[in-house]
Amino acid sequence: MLGEGTFDPPSAGQIALRYPAPKEAQPKLALTHWHIDGLSDGCPNFFSLLVGFALSPTPTPFTGNFTVFEGSHMSLSKEYRDLGKEAFLKLYQKPRKVGEPKQLLTKP
Repeated sequence: MLGEGTFDPPSAGQIALRYPAPKEAQPKLALTHWHIDGLSDGCPNFFSLLVGFALSPTPTPFTGNFTVFEGSHMSLSKEYRDLGKEAFLKLYQKPRKVGEPKQLLTKP
């Protein structure tokens, strides 16, 4: 998928468990609560790919769902190209809206 010789073999992995929130504790999704995987401290750490496997159904919101901001990868990629690395990283540190959060509904 990435092309032979274009990436280093993985040296680590992550397992993230998400549990359903109680009905009374279901938070409102923050429009500015997003991040770019591999850029948490402003320095790229060569994150390549995220893959999710549903082990149990998440048929409704707040049942352990994975949340995406559809299209944000395209707009953020354009900002990075237009602004350059340093200006983009400064802008990235400020909370801002990049789209509407969408919780993925899944079946194993």
